[in-house]
Amino acid sequence: MIAEQQVVRIAYDVIQSVRVGCLATVAPDGQPYQRYLAVVPSDESLQWLYSISAQATRKVEHLREHRDVSWIFGSPPYADVVTLHGRAVVQPTVEIPDWVYNLLIETASVYAVGAMTDPHYHYEAIVTQVEAIELLSPGRGLTAPQRVAPLP
Repeated sequence: MIAEQQVVRIAYDVIQSVRVGCLATVAPDGQPYQRYLAVVPSDESLQWLYSISAQATRKVEHLREHRDVSWIFGSPPYADVVTLHGRAVVQPTVEIPDWVYNLLIETASVYAVGAMTDPHYHYEAIVTQVEAIELLSPGRGLTAPQRVAPLP
C-alpha cells in the first residue's frame, strides 16, 4: 500500500506528463463509449478535471443524459496506470479559467489542428468532479489498483 497523498501525487504527475486521457461515457443504450481528449487538472488535489469538445459530439450528448464518467491515463511505458471516476457536466468554455482553456487548446491542437482552426467549430467544456482515483503500479508494488479519494 502507498499513502493516499502519494497515490494522488503520482496520479497528478502521470496526468501532467501525458496531458491526454481516455474518457468513457455511457451511451443512451447503456453501452460505454470511449475517446481520447486533452485534459487539465484543476490542481494537485485532483478534485476537478477539465477538457473541451465540439458541441455536436456523442460524448457531449451522452453527458447531457448520464453524468457518470471514467478517465484512464497511462505513463509511458504504462508503468503507472491511473483511473479517475466521477461525474461530469458540460459547460460553456467561458465558464472555465482562461489558463485551463489555453492549455487545453495548446494540447488538443497537436491532434486536432483542422478542428482547432475552423471558425465554425463551437466548443463546450467538460468538467469532471473526481470522486475516486485508482492507481495500478506494479513497479511500486501495486499489482491491484489502490483506490483513494481526491485530496480536500
